[in-house]
Amino acid sequence: MKKNYLLALLFVLLKVIPMEAKTVTPGTTIQTISFPVISNKYIDNANFTLGAVAQSGLPVSYTITAGAGIITLSGDTVKLTHLSTGTVTIKADQVGNSNFAAAASVSKTFTVSKKTQLITFAVIANKFINAANSKLTASSNSGLPVTYSVTGPATITNDTMKLTGSVGTVSITASQTGNITYNAATSVVRTFIVTKASQVITLAAISNKYVNAAKFKLTATASSGLPVTYSISGPASISNDSLILTGNTGTVSVTASQAGNGIYAAALNVSRSFTVSKVPQIITFPAVSNKFANSAKFKLTASSSSGLTLSYAITGPATIAGDSVTLTGNTGTVSVTASQIGNGIYTAAASVTKTFTVSKVAQTITFAAIANKYLNAGPFKPYCNRFFRITCYL
Repeated sequence: MKKNYLLALLFVLLKVIPMEAKTVTPGTTIQTISFPVISNKYIDNANFTLGAVAQSGLPVSYTITAGAGIITLSGDTVKLTHLSTGTVTIKADQVGNSNFAAAASVSKTFTVSKKTQLITFAVIANKFINAANSKLTASSNSGLPVTYSVTGPATITNDTMKLTGSVGTVSITASQTGNITYNAATSVVRTFIVTKASQVITLAAISNKYVNAAKFKLTATASSGLPVTYSISGPASISNDSLILTGNTGTVSVTASQAGNGIYAAALNVSRSFTVSKVPQIITFPAVSNKFANSAKFKLTASSSSGLTLSYAITGPATIAGDSVTLTGNTGTVSVTASQIGNGIYTAAASVTKTFTVSKVAQTITFAAIANKYLNAGPFKPYCNRFFRITCYL
């Protein structure tokens, strides 16, 4: 029974484990070799030990059957030569002895390959044509140096990129060709656009002006430092950067422009508008005191802030000539209106009216006291002091 079991086990082992045909000496025991799988290796891996074991416990020997230039063997220690890659096959043998028959050889195969490396290369932002030189910072996880190639308006020296002064698209390729340990990395390309630098015009708001305002300077500037030019519409003209009003009213629009150059793109135009109007004027007209019907003629003293001549209109018991008022001798209320209609520079002033009363002259009677008299006193006349003739009665 036991013998049948051993025969069945041997049959299974012969089916599952390929072995070289061995001659079995009568009277010896069959043995097998257990040889674990060898994992694939990188070319720079350290030495490792083979773990084949003979069922008999007898020592196993090893032979390189493929890849002799890739590894060397010392007993059960495998040493990679670090010189080449490829497929390695190692055969394990146990030759037997007086008790055990030689074991069927067992071979294991593994590959030795270079390591994979990856390049890290940050995105490069778009640049202005006048951008300073910049360092490229691509790197490989292998630690090996990265090389660059470039197309477009830029040059690279070592790892420093310099723009050539033209606009366009720049593509930079970072590469690492590998070495005995590492495969060549997949190249990484970064692309960016080189454009002219932008510029912005600053032009302060312009306050509204009066038609007689003096010429003034415009103060627009471009962030590029390039000179600004102006165009204008409305009642004004420009000479260089000085604005001169024509003397008319209306709306003036000033547009500041900068056309750019080889480095800077044209700036967006900036416009400012303001209104040109006539100068307002104010009439100052002092109050006119009340008059008596017999008052002498007098001068009015109204004036305008513009210095222009005033005109007067009058109603009531008086007449006016220029700025002189003459009373007619009648009583009543006199209204005098001062006006100034303006001119090419000044607007018409708001009229101002002053009113005064003309009345008769007041009079008084002076009547001296009369002394007491005796019954036999003779006739006497009372004394009346008067401005006008009066009658005294007794």
